Amino acid sequence: CWDDSDSCKVGLFYDDSLKLETTSNGVKVHDNLTVDGGGDIFLANDGVIRLGDGSNGDLRIYRDSDGHSYIKAENSGNLFIAGHDDCHIYIRAKSGENSIICYDDAGVALYEDNELRFETVDGGCKVTGDLEVTGTYDEIKLDDNKKINIGDSNDLQIYHDTAPSIDASMIKNTTATELFIV
Repeated sequence: CWDDSDSCKVGLFYDDSLKLETTSNGVKVHDNLTVDGGGDIFLANDGVIRLGDGSNGDLRIYRDSDGHSYIKAENSGNLFIAGHDDCHIYIRAKSGENSIICYDDAGVALYEDNELRFETVDGGCKVTGDLEVTGTYDEIKLDDNKKINIGDSNDLQIYHDTAPSIDASMIKNTTATELFIV
């Protein structure tokens, strides 16, 4: 114990090296903080874990008094959530139900009610279920020469062809079957 202005400080040492001290703001740890035996670190609502050199901590982890939980980057850099090799990252909105899975090969899958709805695949994206387009333009846009293929063998194709000899909009039946426009 030693005097510090009008107060008394307490310090804990190991091999003559200060490891922990009391301050006017609380307790300051001068080395690693290890919790053994499955213990927990508890913070009351509005208590914040602050990481980094910024005045408010560059990364903050906390729960507010309204019961909302946050992992928040407070600096101008990006927030990365990264796993090790062969590690998937799961974001679950409900207990045990997937919402987003980020795969180790950089693929992403989106779920609704724990059912796969959208995923990135080799060369594009895959939608499971209905695709509803809403918004200002209410349209699906495709570049020239890109096709909408319908059927197991791309039996029906819809596209705009800009090949040198033709500039036309096409509805094309690619099989020996009949094409009906009803």
